[in-house]
Amino acid sequence: MNRSVPIFKFHAKDPANRHMGFIEFNNEKFWIYDLNKFYGELGYTHEMQLDGVMPDEYVWDTFVRHKATRNCQSCYQLHIISFLFKYSAVFYQKHGHEGGDWLASEAEKRAACRVEHCRDRK
Repeated sequence: MNRSVPIFKFHAKDPANRHMGFIEFNNEKFWIYDLNKFYGELGYTHEMQLDGVMPDEYVWDTFVRHKATRNCQSCYQLHIISFLFKYSAVFYQKHGHEGGDWLASEAEKRAACRVEHCRDRK
């Protein structure tokens, strides 16, 4: 079983279409047609929006800002892969056979995380 997980990169906006984002890995792009669903998969809620928290601010604070002191990338990657499984038939068709291994690998890393105040696991 190949447990090597590629790095998935999220792009909030496509330069050619400001209403769509995409996820990229290994020079492939998987389009996000509903950014609200994507942010919801990451844990962003309507209540946060009402409180004035922007989606990208939430992503930064939850998964990126503390990378010098903790590694939240496994949680972030786990959410991205889960989103692709749920909402991208192209991803599922191309990578479904190895995607399960990727999910398992990231889930193992997440389970080993000992961040006491992890916002992602509340």
